[in-house]
Amino acid sequence: MVSEQEAVKIASEHIVQRNREYSVFGEAHIRWKVATPVEYPNFWYFEYEFDTLSNSDVMHIGSPGYSVSKSDGSVKTISRQEYHKLIS
Repeated sequence: MVSEQEAVKIASEHIVQRNREYSVFGEAHIRWKVATPVEYPNFWYFEYEFDTLSNSDVMHIGSPGYSVSKSDGSVKTISRQEYHKLIS
């Protein structure tokens, strides 16, 4: 079972990779950060949040977030449709 602490570590690795991918596509001014996890029965949910280097305001774009499975630690992007099911 993946604990909150382990989920944050996995999420951090995911965000490091996402930042690398964005820098390759010429978006080096964008830096994603790990959001506060929200616990669900089978996974930890994290919103995608980023800071631009030129602006300290937190912004949300694209997919609303991603999950870290409690059973195996796998990361899955959560679509807007899936997100609306989670919060309803």
